[in-house]
Amino acid sequence: MARIVAGLFEETTKADAALQSLQGSGFQRSGIDSFYTPPPGQHGLHPLGGDVHSDAGARKAGRGATLGAVIGAAAGAALAFVAIRTGILPPSEFAWLALVIAGGVGAYVGSFAGAMVKMRAGTARNATREHPNEPPAGRMIAVLIENPEMDALAIEILGHNGARKMWRAEGTWGNGSWLDFDPRSRLVAV
Repeated sequence: MARIVAGLFEETTKADAALQSLQGSGFQRSGIDSFYTPPPGQHGLHPLGGDVHSDAGARKAGRGATLGAVIGAAAGAALAFVAIRTGILPPSEFAWLALVIAGGVGAYVGSFAGAMVKMRAGTARNATREHPNEPPAGRMIAVLIENPEMDALAIEILGHNGARKMWRAEGTWGNGSWLDFDPRSRLVAV
């Protein structure tokens, strides 16, 4: 496995300047890769679309939605029952329909609220391969680190030229490219 330092740039002109600085500082062109990373979820890696079933921040949202739906359904049906018993809703042969509708609306609202309560911002700490914290969109410059002294120099050059985020990774390098880059893989922030 090759050691790699990568930087993400918002502006192409800054990325181009970083490429020139890297080459001017002794990095070989065959050890520098430049590519675009699309926004999270747009890599088409999941069979149903997107990249994964859920990301690092949404991993617990399903359980929250389920619990919210159960509580919401019970609360909605209870409110309808109270409304019928107190005369707010007239008792009739369709009173059971009011209970079902109120329970359904309560389940819908409760599932949304439960999911939102459990949502968090994804971080590298809570990310896994199944629930990643993907890098944002932008131009990525990856640098092959052939010896330890080059690591700090690559980080300095990328940062000086405006890299928004920087990471260290291990991967397969060949033909001047980071061959096994996967936006779902865990990257170690610099």
